Amino acid sequence: MTMTGGIFILTGCLIGAVVFLSVKLILIKKSLREIRQGLEDRLKVETNTLIDTASRDRALVALREALNDQLRELRAQRRQFQQGDQQLKQSLTQLSHDLRTPLTAIVGYLQLAEEEPASPRLKSILAVLKERAQTLRQLSEQLFSYSVAALDPPPLTKQAVDLRRVLEKNLAAVYVLFEKQGIEPEVTMPETPVIRTLESKALDRILQNLLDNAAKYGGRDLSVTLKTNGEIVFVNSAGSLSWTEVEKMFDRYYTVNTGRQATGLGLAIARRLSEQQGGSLQGKLQDDRLILTLSFPAEEDLHD
Repeated sequence: MTMTGGIFILTGCLIGAVVFLSVKLILIKKSLREIRQGLEDRLKVETNTLIDTASRDRALVALREALNDQLRELRAQRRQFQQGDQQLKQSLTQLSHDLRTPLTAIVGYLQLAEEEPASPRLKSILAVLKERAQTLRQLSEQLFSYSVAALDPPPLTKQAVDLRRVLEKNLAAVYVLFEKQGIEPEVTMPETPVIRTLESKALDRILQNLLDNAAKYGGRDLSVTLKTNGEIVFVNSAGSLSWTEVEKMFDRYYTVNTGRQATGLGLAIARRLSEQQGGSLQGKLQDDRLILTLSFPAEEDLHD
């Protein structure tokens, strides 16, 4: 065999090896894409299926099996969490239900006791007890409402609503409460309707909770601004609230002591109801002001 012939054979072998490795690399990349897509799909959607790939490469098969093992463990942990969360919600619902009746009775007896002749000191003590009992009753009612909504959320019957009209109605509903607290809200609304497809009762509940929260814990200054993009911004004095408290005030089991009474579950309920309708509720602290932003994007914005 001549040297030239040997070179041709060697070149042919090298070309064959390159082609083989190129095909192998293409197949590996394809299998990796299949595995990645399979993992992403199964993390997004709750399903019992596992990741599969057509490749029989040992390394890829080992990777696939390792990921499937992690998926099985993740699903087991998710089921355990869901069962525990369901049991907790049921326990909270029962507990709050059991508290409501005796608390209502206690408030009633305290009201009767206030009508009886008593010394100024005793009347002062009764007034404090009544205030604390009413606060506890309110918290138990909020806890019951939140637990029921979380345990078995009612189906939403959505319809076109004008955020301007709904906000005006709810502001009028808290007029007496605002007047009692000495609050004169500064309200700003656009001249044109702001239409969104929402469940009207849930929207009323959200706004009631936010306005009640402002009346009870926000001091006398309050501004409410409705924007054409579907945002409703509530701004009031933050008082002694810290960044940490603002970040946690939407947590369902966290309470903030404002000096007058403790905030309950109103904001947690409002956030949950807004998210159920494709909206959001966020809070931040800026220049000693508490800013709560309720947002309902337009349908076209949700698809962008």
